[in-house]
Amino acid sequence: MNIKLLKIIVIFMGVIIILGFIFLCIGIYSKIKNFDNLYANELIIKKIPDHNIQKYYISNDSLVVEYENENNFLIMIYKISTGRITSKIQLLK
Repeated sequence: MNIKLLKIIVIFMGVIIILGFIFLCIGIYSKIKNFDNLYANELIIKKIPDHNIQKYYISNDSLVVEYENENNFLIMIYKISTGRITSKIQLLK
């Protein structure tokens, strides 16, 4: 009885190891497949009408663009990894 139970446990553990190896291969393949697209991101910023770009700079993971108009200053902060606006600050003159 003990030998049959031991054989069943060994077979079950072998199946778990094989399944783990398959999932590991699938994970590595998906990482390699997405590695090419890692640096293919582009961040396109359209100029705001009636505003001039005063200056821009990169701070941490953000791109800060400062616009100027006759009436106000506008500061837009974009997240570089997603390209979305995280903050919009408007200062009146």
